This record gives sequence, C-alpha cells and structure tokens, in this order.
Amino acid sequence: MPRIDGEGIRRILVIQFRPLGDVLLATSYLGALKKRFPHARIDFLVSAPFDGALRRHPHLDDIIISPAGGRLSYLWGRLRTIVRVRARRYDIVIDQQNGTGSGIATLLSGAPYRVGWADGKWRIAHDVHAVPAGRSTYSASRNFQLVQPLGVVPEPYRLHYAIEQSSRDYVDAWLSERSLAGGDFVCLSPGGPVVQRVWRAENYAALADLILQRTSYRVVLLWGPREGGTVDRVASLMARQPLIAPATSLNQAAALLQKAVVLVCNNGGMNHLSVAIGVPSVAVFGGSFPIHWSPQGIFAGHYHVAREGWQDTADNTFGISPEQAFQTLTQAIRATRAGPMDMYAKW
Repeated sequence: MPRIDGEGIRRILVIQFRPLGDVLLATSYLGALKKRFPHARIDFLVSAPFDGALRRHPHLDDIIISPAGGRLSYLWGRLRTIVRVRARRYDIVIDQQNGTGSGIATLLSGAPYRVGWADGKWRIAHDVHAVPAGRSTYSASRNFQLVQPLGVVPEPYRLHYAIEQSSRDYVDAWLSERSLAGGDFVCLSPGGPVVQRVWRAENYAALADLILQRTSYRVVLLWGPREGGTVDRVASLMARQPLIAPATSLNQAAALLQKAVVLVCNNGGMNHLSVAIGVPSVAVFGGSFPIHWSPQGIFAGHYHVAREGWQDTADNTFGISPEQAFQTLTQAIRATRAGPMDMYAKW
C-alpha cells in the first residue's frame, strides 16, 4: 500500500453502528487519528440510539445517525445513509464494525482508502488491510492495530462520554430526596441485553446484602429499558431493601454512576461506560473472555471477577460466588480511597 500523505487527507469516517460498549471502545484511537491527520475532519457513523455515546466528543466533527425502526424503514434509512456518506466524499473510511452493513457502506462510500481487518468477512470492501497482532488484548487497545496501516501511532488514551448538566441536576435532586451524597453508595446494575452474560439475580441479591452488612455503604440498583423485572427480582430476594433508581436515560444513568463509589455490573456496555466516566467498577464475567473486554490492568480502579475455563452456559452463576465478588469489590473500594485514578490507559 502506498504511503498516505497526511496533508492531503481532509475527510475521515469511522463506522461502528452498535452496541453501546463497542461504540465507546471504537473511540479509543480518535485522538491519535487526529494527530496523524491534523487537517482532516473526523465523522462517525452510528445507529440510533447509540449516537448518545458520542455527543460532544472532543475529536469528532460530526455524527451521522443511521435510524432504527422496522425492517422497511431500517432498509430505507440505511440506503439514505449510504447516499449521504457517498456525497461527503470521504478520503478514508474505517470499517470498525466489521459486519455486513458496515462493509456495504464502506464499499459504496467511494473513498480511495477503505480500512478493515485482513481476516474480516467483508475484506473485499477494503483496500487497506490491517493484520491482527494477536487477540489477547483489551479491545480498546487492540483497535489501534486497525489504524496502524494509516501511520497512526499508539498512545495512552481515554474513552469519552459527556454528561449533560440537566442529567446531573436530575440525579442530584433524586439523591437529595433520599439523603444520599456522592460516595455514599455502591451501584449495582444486574440487568443486560445478553442473557448469557447476566449473573443470576440470587447472586446479586446476596452480594447486595453483604455490602449492607459489612460496609457503611448503601446499595442503589440501576436499571435500563426492559430491565425493571430483573431489578425487582433482586430487591425481592434481599434481606434488606435497597434503593431502586428511577427510570433514567443513559445520560442520567451515567450521572448517577459518577456519584457512586463503585459500580458492579455484568460484562457489557455499562462497564465500558464506567471507564469513560472514570467510575471504579467490578464486572462479573460469564461466557466471554476478560482479556478481550475487561479494563482491569489497563485503567486504574477497574476489576473483574471470573472463573477461568467456565463453560456451562446453562448455569448463570458462572461459578462465581457472592463472596468472591464482594472480595473483589473491596479491592475497588480501597483503590478509590488511595487517591484519584489515572484516567488514561496504560500501554
């Protein structure tokens, strides 16, 4: 591949439609990309409602939203999006998603440089191929390998998420009504969109009781769309009643998390959100590999608990006891007491 002249690049597009966690992880190299191409505008193509994860990002110039909806409206919206992408005449398109939809959008973009993985299923859409140097790496760090053929130099990085003042005000009012202040509580987010990654409600309830029995912290149960039943189930199994967060948008949930001393959640978008907003976390892993998705050892204050070699997908205890999770939680709490966390990834 010929060397790309950084001075001649004026428009760059990154494509990652979904889900929340992957959208956040895809932003890891944007600062380094801007350094490599200082005169270029950088846009991001994402599906609704995940565009909220990119608002006010310091290194993005525009967000192109591919609308959600039924099958016909989805197809029509995706077609209009491709037309819009082509009209912008991007110099570089980075296919971060590595899927059919992103591959088609990349192929039809008309960009002279179309970047994707050499082993990707839509590699025919790309003319700049990145070769994975190994998969035993936290995904946000591994993403730098994708843009390495463009001459992007890896560097310490942050994940970004902007919290609106209106969300902070909403959360502050809710906490004030319950005589809670920042740092007074541990937040548990027991739900999740992927059932196979959700630790059983009985274990979350037992962990919450351990927190109430052995620490001075209160427990707040956080929930998202279609997760209210899970939270109600956890609360019903507890010996002592927790506080259940009100219905929140993602932005309001982030504002609430910033007031917590630690977040405990399943492997998924909430854990990556905690990294972006600088809140210590403990992620419970089942059915996936911590080395790919856990920020432990990369970002200070973030931990995971997993049982090595666990394969029983029918048992959502994941072989992890509430006591084990509590011990890891105490590590995260000690880290917060030790002083401010380093918000940048370690290389």
